[in-house]
Formats: sequence, C-alpha cells, structure tokens
Amino acid sequence: MVSNASEAIAKAVKKVEELSLDKDARVEYEMRMKALSDYNSVIYDAKAEGIKEGKIKGKIEVAINLINEANMSLTEAMRLSNLDFSYKNQVREELSEKGIEYTE
Repeated sequence: MVSNASEAIAKAVKKVEELSLDKDARVEYEMRMKALSDYNSVIYDAKAEGIKEGKIKGKIEVAINLINEANMSLTEAMRLSNLDFSYKNQVREELSEKGIEYTE
C-alpha cells in the first residue's frame, strides 16, 4: 500500500514539475517524452516480430523432423506442424540444404 502511495505521489510531483516548466522547456520535455514513447514502441514491435519469427522457425524445424524421421510428405508435415503453406518454399530450401529427400 505504501508503494502505491509513493507511486501516486511521484506521479503528482512529476505532473506539477511538468506544468511549471516554461514554454520552451515544456516543448523540449514533450519532445523527449515523444521520442521515448516512439523508442519503446519500436522495441516492443521488434520483440513481437522476433517472437513471431522464432515460432515460425520452430514450426519449420518440426516439419523437417516429421519429413526426415517419420517419412511424411511435405504437405502432411506442414499441416501437422500447423505451418502456413506460404512457407513451403522455405521448408523446401532447408530440406535441400540438409540433403533430406522428401515427397510433396
């Protein structure tokens, strides 16, 4: 409870300081806050994209393992690994690089 009160007081003090700045300082402050917000947005988007790419790479590996270990067709493996068929060429390339034979 003390932590919440401290946070509320800190926010209030920050707001008072923000309002008491002269016009030029306020504009500069707002620009800094906008830049910080933009930076945080870029970082968040990059993390989300990285997570998405990691999941896709994982699904591709599952498909490749199903093809290699269970002798599944490419289509079956992609379906079972829940991999979107737009990645079919990427799976083909990785299979070729690894020297794994497969059927469509």
